[in-house]
Amino acid sequence: MVRIVLVLLLICVLGTLIFSLPVVQTLLAQYATKTINKQYGTHININRLKISLISWDTALEDVFIEDYKKDTLFYINELKTSILSIGNLAQGNLEFGDISVDELNFKLKTYFGEENTNLEVFVDKLDDGKPRAPGTPP
Repeated sequence: MVRIVLVLLLICVLGTLIFSLPVVQTLLAQYATKTINKQYGTHININRLKISLISWDTALEDVFIEDYKKDTLFYINELKTSILSIGNLAQGNLEFGDISVDELNFKLKTYFGEENTNLEVFVDKLDDGKPRAPGTPP
């Protein structure tokens, strides 16, 4: 039993060391944004994704979200949070702890001749249009 705990601890420490390498963080961020942008037709860029496998603290650095007119919707220097449930994460249910944001630049606009704000247009891209079953999280 002690050996199993030591092996798990060693895996977490080594994983954290690997995930702390800037090149790995940049690759993770590029993969995540490429996947999201392709799936939803958005223009999101994340420079670095930091994950600690020991504390499950997570940080996103240099987050840029472009609106549909190619202007800034959001820019965040750093967003920090922690993953509360690994089991939920594995099932695709994101559950985070407190979130802190450093240097938020948020430009909410309604362009001339448009009815919806740039934020509404962005959120609509993320909505699959399918109704949720009662009692399920958004």
